[in-house]
Amino acid sequence: VPVALSLTLHRADHRLACHLCGHQAKPPTRCPECRDPGIQHAGIGTQRVEETVRKFFPTARIARMDADTMTRKGSYREVLGKFRARQDCWTSFDCRKLHFLIRRRLKVAYMMPDKDLSQFEFKHTHPFKNFLHIYTGQYLKITLAIIFFTIKHSPVWFLPVVIARIINIISDTSKYSMNDLWMIGGIFFLIIIQNIPMHTLYVRVFSSAVNTMQLNLRSSIVKRLQELSISFHDKYQSGKLQTKVLRDVETLEILSRNLMNSVLPAILTIVFAFSFTVFKQPLVAFFYLISVPVSSSLVFVFSKKMTARNKEYRNEIESLSANVIEMIQMIPITRAHGVEDVEVSKMNSRLEKVKSKGIRLEMIGAIFGASSWTSFQAVMLVCLMFTSVLAFRKMISVGDVVLFQSFFAMIVGAVNMILNSYPDLARGFESIRSISEILESPDVEQNTGKRAVPSVEGHFVSANRGRGKRR
Repeated sequence: VPVALSLTLHRADHRLACHLCGHQAKPPTRCPECRDPGIQHAGIGTQRVEETVRKFFPTARIARMDADTMTRKGSYREVLGKFRARQDCWTSFDCRKLHFLIRRRLKVAYMMPDKDLSQFEFKHTHPFKNFLHIYTGQYLKITLAIIFFTIKHSPVWFLPVVIARIINIISDTSKYSMNDLWMIGGIFFLIIIQNIPMHTLYVRVFSSAVNTMQLNLRSSIVKRLQELSISFHDKYQSGKLQTKVLRDVETLEILSRNLMNSVLPAILTIVFAFSFTVFKQPLVAFFYLISVPVSSSLVFVFSKKMTARNKEYRNEIESLSANVIEMIQMIPITRAHGVEDVEVSKMNSRLEKVKSKGIRLEMIGAIFGASSWTSFQAVMLVCLMFTSVLAFRKMISVGDVVLFQSFFAMIVGAVNMILNSYPDLARGFESIRSISEILESPDVEQNTGKRAVPSVEGHFVSANRGRGKRR
């Protein structure tokens, strides 16, 4: 399949080069199609940035790092060595070098201020990678949010340990005293109190990251819509594009909050409970290791069906949105021709299709949730019997029975939470695929550098007119 790739202009030797295969060509002086000589070279490459920096800082010593300057082995270290020694400015679009710049206390750093999400290589086949891309620039906030959430959620994990300890103290008063009981209660009270400041910090940091993501993503979609060709807009109805800008971005917000508030605590709970059980009684941890994956296999049974149903429902919603906008625009014509009933019947038919697809999606989700709950409850019963047998044989204490049963319930609940979140996760990643249809579209018109039309003049000619009666 033929693929169109752009060539990069190198101003030093005035040549066009392909950075993929090495093909080179002379820059054209006229448009190959219309033969217009008004060709202007535009772009935001590092070479163009270097020229701009030299124009504003003629005495500065500048180091440039890109695919053209890093052509031989050792070029990277050579440029870094020069920069350490005497260079004042650095031009590079690789943000991974920012750490080096900070450590060296750089005086002047020209980074890429206008790089937005539309310049990333979105692929609908990699929705998770695209999801990470949309949070570019917010990774620090996300990391802090995860730390604050882990601290504020810790009382849930320590509660079974405290309960088991209290049961052991009460059941053996000859070995423990009241001071041990009060000390455990005081420590756990402090763990509970920290939830207030940690939760406040978590909400503040995470909300800032999510809202910034929505702002950047919608701005990138709007910018790409302005860059896409007229033929692209002819293929897509305006209602579908509106759905991608509004509904799909909102779905990504729900996906982000679902991952942070449901999936993340579930994963942390599984890690903590399993690690503590391995330390306390490896035999029980081995039971966890066998039983939980068997029960969680349901997600693989329903995954393909959930993805297909979500795609069908998303397509119906986009078509409905487009039809609603078209109906509103055609209301004057509809009334003028007296076909309101026809239009209402047409919209009712579309609404019935949306209803049918929605019911099918809800049913597969209901069967999925009920099956996962039943299987996990059965496994919990088996775990209770297993730990009771160990306690009956004096291999663990009575408090440990409560501890391991609570941990297993936490693990089961965590896995169940992940499985129940799968429909929402599938819906969110389907929205990423939907947005990728815009951001990954190659049908872009490069209008930068085109000459503006100074004025448009014309006149109307009316010929072969006849007289007739006015009705």
